[in-house]
Amino acid sequence: FAVLALASCVLALGDSPNVLVVTDANIKDTLAAHENIIIDFYAPWCGHCKKLAPEYDRAADLLKEQGSKAVLAKVDATENR
Repeated sequence: FAVLALASCVLALGDSPNVLVVTDANIKDTLAAHENIIIDFYAPWCGHCKKLAPEYDRAADLLKEQGSKAVLAKVDATENR
């Protein structure tokens, strides 16, 4: 069970369907369902977050296309604690 939490940022705009959206309500189930997951904690107002978002989406899409067991997820840190 590997979890890597990034205290960086991803914007909720331009969402890839391959980036899981994690909330307070689903975090335990999400962690239980995925053995290898990277979770990015972002703030919607963050300029760095906005810049990273399309790259994060592309990485999630690439993982899915290649059949990887690893998944990317994101948490809006302003809404979920």
